[in-house]
Amino acid sequence: MSDVHHAASAIGSGGSAGENEPGVAEARVRASEDRYRGIVEDQTDLICRFQADGRLTFVNEAYARYFGTTVEALVGTSFEPRVPEEDRARLQRALSSLGPHHPVTTVEHRVALDDGRIRWQQWAERVVLDEHEKIVEYQAVGRDVTEQRQAEALVGDQVRILESIAKGAPLTDTLAELCRVVEAHIPDGRCSIMLLDGATLRHGAAPSLPAEFVRGVDGTIVGPNGGSSGAAAFRSEQVIVTDIEHDPLWDRSRDLAAAHGLQACWATPIVASGDDRVRGTFAVYHFEPAAPTQEHEHLVGLAVQLASIAIEREEFEAQLSHQAHHDPLTGLPNRTLFLEFLMLALARARRYHTTVAVLFLDLDRFKLVNDSLGHDAGDELLVSLGERLRGVLRPGDTVARFGGDEFTVLCEDLSGAGARHQAVEVAERLLEVMKQPFLLEGEEQFLSASIGISLGATGEERADELLRDADSAMYRAKERGKGRWEVFDEAMRESAMARLDTENSLHRAIERGEFRLFFQPIISLTEARCVGAEALVRWQHPERGLVPPYEFINLAEETGMIVPMGEWVVNEACRQGARWKTERPRDEPFSVAVNLSGRQLAHPGLANQVRDALEQSGFDASLLCLEITESVLMEDAEATIVAIKALKALGVGLSIDDFGTGYSSLGYLKRFPVDFVKVDRSFVDGLGTEAEDSAIVVAVVSLGHALGLRVVAEGVETEQQLAELIALGCDDAQGFFFAPPQPASDLSELIARSRPWRPPGASVMKG
Repeated sequence: MSDVHHAASAIGSGGSAGENEPGVAEARVRASEDRYRGIVEDQTDLICRFQADGRLTFVNEAYARYFGTTVEALVGTSFEPRVPEEDRARLQRALSSLGPHHPVTTVEHRVALDDGRIRWQQWAERVVLDEHEKIVEYQAVGRDVTEQRQAEALVGDQVRILESIAKGAPLTDTLAELCRVVEAHIPDGRCSIMLLDGATLRHGAAPSLPAEFVRGVDGTIVGPNGGSSGAAAFRSEQVIVTDIEHDPLWDRSRDLAAAHGLQACWATPIVASGDDRVRGTFAVYHFEPAAPTQEHEHLVGLAVQLASIAIEREEFEAQLSHQAHHDPLTGLPNRTLFLEFLMLALARARRYHTTVAVLFLDLDRFKLVNDSLGHDAGDELLVSLGERLRGVLRPGDTVARFGGDEFTVLCEDLSGAGARHQAVEVAERLLEVMKQPFLLEGEEQFLSASIGISLGATGEERADELLRDADSAMYRAKERGKGRWEVFDEAMRESAMARLDTENSLHRAIERGEFRLFFQPIISLTEARCVGAEALVRWQHPERGLVPPYEFINLAEETGMIVPMGEWVVNEACRQGARWKTERPRDEPFSVAVNLSGRQLAHPGLANQVRDALEQSGFDASLLCLEITESVLMEDAEATIVAIKALKALGVGLSIDDFGTGYSSLGYLKRFPVDFVKVDRSFVDGLGTEAEDSAIVVAVVSLGHALGLRVVAEGVETEQQLAELIALGCDDAQGFFFAPPQPASDLSELIARSRPWRPPGASVMKG
């Protein structure tokens, strides 16, 4: 007996004897069934009953309307053919799980409608049992959940695409996937995304449109006659064309669309989130005249937002990549990008048997521009210089900025025999264009540059090696007078290798104890005795022997090794000075002079290093004289004054070395708290023979005495030079005439001696 009959019996039981008569009871059962059927038919949910083989025994009106037919047409037929084959197994498993102890379950599956559409349904399935708890049939209540399913799928698609964007998937892949997502929800639609490039739209993605059509519309002009997409980008609003054949917007591309059966197209602009700029368009094409539904417009709106995010990320990454490979000031390629270009150029040179040239350009005395006009003016000059350099290069050549005032140029496709000449021609054009004045703050400024050239003739050279060689040649150009070019050659290579070997060994020299201190005596010309000594560092190399200073001092300065080396020199000089102090009478003080480099003077811990050296050795600070060259003093006069005042506070003496070779003014000289000035050896050389040198020495001695300073002459080698210095009233002197630099132990005898000096003009005894 069916549930309806069970229900009717229950309602009809329990009445009076008259009411239990057969006619009355049957009437009541019919009335109950009618009420039950009315309730079922009034439901908007789909209700049905079916046998185990899927044959329908009952459906309500809602079920029949859903499938576009009548109740009578459905009862007795099977619903299974409407369920896609891939969903039948899932439905069968759900029904098989039902029984007396598990009477109800839910299941979702798809159904195919007569018009070909596929819809999703959700069903609550239950069994109908007889009095023996045997399954009689199944009853189901269902509803359409297609929109819910689509919404869930769309959310999933959004998440998946956003994750893809976040992971840096290629833009074309992301845009193509967006098209496919929209097409899945608009089955008769074909999607296209185009990207704005200046005044035209370029193909971005169109996975389902004919390739010939895509090529035909690539480069669509943005404007009122640019089709749906061109007009949407032009107006910055959605454009709907329901009939391409008769719409004037498609005048230029109507035949192309017709050739591929496209009859309708609606396009939506892709707008940036921050500034409302149009970045592209999202278009949906149809093969029949059609307009978008509200649901479709909403769907494309979501796709446009995702496309905008993907495009903006691509632009942001491109911007980051540009910043990582270009100089922010001039916009020129930086070192990283230049090396990439150079490696590619070398690969092409190997393939085509051509030559590559690298030019390394460094401005001469650019620091003066920054110091005199300020860094803003210096930056303006560098930007102008970059533009000038680009303007005189050959097509295909590359100019880059490495930072500061360093620029590089890459020249490709040079012919083997004439490669050197071609590279030199480029260098001369660069030097020539720099001769034209630069206008800064209304005034003309003139610059020069030194250029080094290296050639990659085989293509087997490494990019960093070519760059290094060009750099070496540039330094050679500076050494030979600046404002010129030099080509790297084998002699430079050998010099560079020796320099590299020296630099590597220099880093180990201190820890291996390879440095030695030599001392050159300083003679008082008035007291005729040795009153001090200048400490000079020497390098006792384990393989090369005693390395002269000119081979490693400048290198130590460039690499920064001069700072730890200088600290060692100060410590050793103080220790030796303390030993000499114990060997001499108390009334004969003996000073020790130590040279300070520019890097040492700029080191913030210099004063503390000197103080520690004095304290640890016990040497009297007044007997230590620190020598600083005139050029170093003037590099940053204000900062130098602060540094030497900190040293002066320790009680040490200070001396200006190589005086007369720099460019200091008397105003600055008066501000430096110095005690000595040293006449440079180049002026002492000409004493008595060169009138100009003699005049300079006279001026230095007079100026020094006028400022209350003691004057020391260096490089004395002849009796005539000594006699001239005595006659001029110079206080002290040093040079090979007295003794060359030598170890402290060899100097003890000279230090202990005192020689009587004859009056000026008489012969001088050599000490």
